[in-house]
Amino acid sequence: MGRKTGVEAQAMAEAEINRETELKLAAKPEDFDKLRAAPAIADRTAGPAATRTLESTYYDTEDRRLAARKVTLRVRKTGDGYVQTVKSAPDEDGLGRGEWEYAVTS
Repeated sequence: MGRKTGVEAQAMAEAEINRETELKLAAKPEDFDKLRAAPAIADRTAGPAATRTLESTYYDTEDRRLAARKVTLRVRKTGDGYVQTVKSAPDEDGLGRGEWEYAVTS
């Protein structure tokens, strides 16, 4: 692999800062309280759980080049505005990926 350009190097540095980590678990309802109390989860809890309805539109090229590269481009309605999000392909372990968000007008 060749040397990175300034833009590529900056994007990689930002990807390290803008990380999304997603962990999906399967649990029985009777185990939810124990799961919530586990230090690995309880120490990262930001507040009580909330349910929200999200309005999102996902984009790709006609030949699905983004999907082929496991890249996501989404625009989500947020109150009276919109946020565009680009997510990179998942890391090799499948738990993390780069994520960048920008406010857009529509």
